[in-house]
Amino acid sequence: MDGGKNWISLSAGGSYTCGIAADSLAYCWGWNAAGQLGDGTDTERPAPTAVSGGLKFRSIGANAYHTCGLTVAGAAYCWGANQYGQLGTGNTDDSRTPALVNGGLSWVALDAGYSHSCGIAAGGSGYCWGRNQFGQLGASDSVGGNGPLTPFPMAGGIEWASMNLGAYFGCGVETPNGGAFCWGYNGSGQLGVDLPSSICTDEGGIGAQCSMDPVAVSGGLTFASVNAHTQHACGLSTDGAAYCWGRGSDGQLGDGRKGSQIFTIEPIRVAGQP
Repeated sequence: MDGGKNWISLSAGGSYTCGIAADSLAYCWGWNAAGQLGDGTDTERPAPTAVSGGLKFRSIGANAYHTCGLTVAGAAYCWGANQYGQLGTGNTDDSRTPALVNGGLSWVALDAGYSHSCGIAAGGSGYCWGRNQFGQLGASDSVGGNGPLTPFPMAGGIEWASMNLGAYFGCGVETPNGGAFCWGYNGSGQLGVDLPSSICTDEGGIGAQCSMDPVAVSGGLTFASVNAHTQHACGLSTDGAAYCWGRGSDGQLGDGRKGSQIFTIEPIRVAGQP
């Protein structure tokens, strides 16, 4: 990689990547049609380019068309596409530079989904904002399909230790017990639990299996972390074992199987572990 920088973290989005260098400044590179690189332009960058504003970050989350970063001072900023309010700024205007998330909260974690964002505020409460057509804000039935334009409290009163967002769903680990919970779209079992079909619908009125509330992942395992993607999720248990659930069409569950009909609604142990 060009630039000669030492990195402390990286996040890969859709055809672009962002990272935090050793000096806590953020850099992004790749596709930039929606301003998701945060450099004030919509120009593609083949090498790391500084995110505008000189903010110092401790974490950064890239997804499809927008990016969110958490500063060392605990402030949340997002940039890129904003047609559903996923930047949390109270409007639907895109931003090619970091825009402060409204609400005046102090944050300890933050991540970007496909067209929504979620974070953990100081004290452990979860908040989400942006699109909600599959319940990916975890806010029960309190908000509509387009969702709120600023941080909105998640349902369930869970105290979160960590969370990670996929395309139309998210997962997190609660504290102090380490239970995993997921919410949003569950068409391939990526919430890790079996749900009744057609319990929510998308904007076209097509029945979809999803949960508007965080639901406990099956199996009774305790997790140190969970990572969500498009149609599957994986978690690292507190005893150091890897488990995955959801769609396995391309072998992404790691259990030795692949095929169009492969999926699991309960965490399955990744093969090859002691």
